[in-house]
Amino acid sequence: MSVEHFLGIKTQEIFNYEPSQSIFRRMSKLAEFIYQHKKWKMADLQAVAFHLVSYYDFPNGNQNLDKVESVAWKGSPMEKFPHDQKELLFQLQYHQPTAYHCYFVVKDNDELKTHGGIRKFNNEGCKDKTRFVVQNTSELIGYSQIVDSVNDYYLSRKQSLGFSQKTLNLQLKKVIDANYNYEAVNHQSTLSGLFDPWISDTTKKKSKRIEETRIHTFLNDYLCFIHNLTLQNNRSSQLMKATAKRPTTIMKVKVAPQLSKFFAKVISTELIDLDLFERFQQALLSYLPKLPQGKEKPTLELANLRKQNIFGLYLPKQNKIVIDFPQGHQLAAFGEAGCRSFLHAYGIYLDYQFSDEPLSFQKAFINILSYYQTAIGKRDLKYQSSKYQAPSEVFATAFEVFSVTHGMDSLLTKKSADFTYKDEYEVFDNKLNKLVDSYFEQVFPSFVTELPSKQKAIVD
Repeated sequence: MSVEHFLGIKTQEIFNYEPSQSIFRRMSKLAEFIYQHKKWKMADLQAVAFHLVSYYDFPNGNQNLDKVESVAWKGSPMEKFPHDQKELLFQLQYHQPTAYHCYFVVKDNDELKTHGGIRKFNNEGCKDKTRFVVQNTSELIGYSQIVDSVNDYYLSRKQSLGFSQKTLNLQLKKVIDANYNYEAVNHQSTLSGLFDPWISDTTKKKSKRIEETRIHTFLNDYLCFIHNLTLQNNRSSQLMKATAKRPTTIMKVKVAPQLSKFFAKVISTELIDLDLFERFQQALLSYLPKLPQGKEKPTLELANLRKQNIFGLYLPKQNKIVIDFPQGHQLAAFGEAGCRSFLHAYGIYLDYQFSDEPLSFQKAFINILSYYQTAIGKRDLKYQSSKYQAPSEVFATAFEVFSVTHGMDSLLTKKSADFTYKDEYEVFDNKLNKLVDSYFEQVFPSFVTELPSKQKAIVD
């Protein structure tokens, strides 16, 4: 699951939008986001024009379509259409002769209001049987990627959505049709404050309105998914950069045999104090048997991350938990070391490794994720960065709070003062804690029974 897979681009940027905007506006913004983050070529334009033909009601549809090729304005039926040198003309070529000449006009014009609709060309001196679509370059490319992306997202959802893929694509056409959009802008929806012309039409059968409402909700969820995917990607890129210049000398650490049950190996990039490590190892051995386990054992790396101001992290591509480990004889300062960030890093490991799809992207977690993102974002602008908003970070923070709230106390967890005074933990109010409790009781039932609060309840 990656930005490149779903959007066809490589970028570390975050796709942001205003939730109060109409779904049409947000889709248009996503199309522009896609276009801006890749160098597109003429071949790309031809390919996406071919791809989008089925999304416009050409008299010939996409049946019998052979190719879309660039043609000169001069000498074509479109010659008298107002255009400049930057605007491209593509003709649809069919295997068999057709009744109409069909074209794409591609304009680099952000103010263009007439894209996305089929036009009959009636300028004096031109053939009456000419049809064409006018579209911005950015939206032509962006919408083509969105069509593929939405369909991939549909297929990735394992539960029944209450509508077919064919019906989804029929409605998706309306999202990328400017004529439909601008006529619909005054239809105010009661669903999340979005403009929704589909469900505002009371003349439709109830079953049809219900189906279209489900599709509307699905597309809204899709946009939220893309936003979270780019947040996650941005956070992963930050951590990769921050840890890229670590020492290359790797030393394998001799550990107790019991620890091999939980880690593929334990390594260090620094000389470590054996007394400190023994204390750390004992904390791990008393702690790990109670925690949920991922599909594959991670590598544990002990490093010096103080210059990067990082205490602990998880690198998913390497399946590695990296902990800032205290140097020298710092037994008194052990509690201030990155060891106290172990539970958070382990939470991110579980997010990636507990099931085939990250837990933080699954439907069961979405209410916790959106609640936390909204609550922490209101505290300060700095909390709107991916460090706090990325789904894996939210999952790990929720896992920490749940564990500590139910009595999990160790040198491997944050201090109680952190949970009392730090904003990222303070936002866990009664409502959010109830959501978190219910979630982890369902996802990690065996772990829940090991928690001190649950053990006490059994004894009582």
